[in-house]
Amino acid sequence: MSCTWRPLALFLLSAAFLAAAPPAPHWLSAGEALYREGRLPTGKALPGSLKGDRTVQGMAMTCASCHMASGLGSSEGGSNEGGVRVPPIHGPALFQPRYLALPRLQGADREKLGLKAPPLRPAYTDASLARALRSGIDPAGREFNEGMPRYALTDRHMALLIRYLRALSATPPPGVDGKTIRFATVIGSEVRAADREAMLKPLQSFLAFNNDMPRTFGHRMFRSPAGRNLIEDHRTYTLEPWVLSGPPATWRRQLETRYRKAPVFALLGGISYGSWQPIHDFCEARRLPCILPITDLPVVSDQSWYTLYFSRGLRQEGEAAARFLASGPAAATGSQVVQVVQGATGRAPR
Repeated sequence: MSCTWRPLALFLLSAAFLAAAPPAPHWLSAGEALYREGRLPTGKALPGSLKGDRTVQGMAMTCASCHMASGLGSSEGGSNEGGVRVPPIHGPALFQPRYLALPRLQGADREKLGLKAPPLRPAYTDASLARALRSGIDPAGREFNEGMPRYALTDRHMALLIRYLRALSATPPPGVDGKTIRFATVIGSEVRAADREAMLKPLQSFLAFNNDMPRTFGHRMFRSPAGRNLIEDHRTYTLEPWVLSGPPATWRRQLETRYRKAPVFALLGGISYGSWQPIHDFCEARRLPCILPITDLPVVSDQSWYTLYFSRGLRQEGEAAARFLASGPAAATGSQVVQVVQGATGRAPR
């Protein structure tokens, strides 16, 4: 099970970089709507086109759908298997030159390592970024991939989007500093000690694996520029179990108190025998990723961003049973199937 956690870093990064805050200024909320939803301040869909002729609506092809909510980009289909590489477009990436090798190193840091290759493109300016979004031409004069829409933005709306991109992922999220990334895991008050241990051990093993990595930094491979870059990027992981008490109606308040006292980057795992709703709502409000909690009663919603479940839980099992019964002999003969329901877990599959 510990191997399950290793591929989750991209999801965590893409979900967590905009932490919840006091009410956003108008330009920030308007820019976020453009970026995440393809929605203009007027409420209309952002107009755009593909290859200059096929009209697309921004709500169907949002910036965030490819570049992720964080602006960190992605690699669709795998960069080693002919997939489409989607570059980062958050503030720190856009407004500095982009390099192929060790792209996070800039200026004097590159000179110290003897990296002399020219950048793939110079840093964007507001003017060159506006041209790129409208015409699909980057500051080096290269044309974007044909899958990148060209957006017909007015000057006012373009200014809102660019200002938002400058702020996007420009500062570390809560729970992250230069040396440490802090995680937590939520444990319901009703969970048995044996189940708690079974959930915690794989997580602790994964964190120990990461934290043990500096022992290998003396190897000669880490003396290369790439190796030194890895050393500089490495952070220690910490995990705090948030063991809740009392009835679920009080859990949201307990979570808020713990988070204000010591913010974390994300919730890993977690376990509850009851509904995950209080934790889910807390994570949505705080824009806090919650990765693969163990629950039979997840929150099934197409409006949620921040919680990744193993499955739809008991509801998924109920749907599978209903499809089986609908295609079986009982349906053909018109026979009735009686469902005996007891408690929340019994009601969930209906």
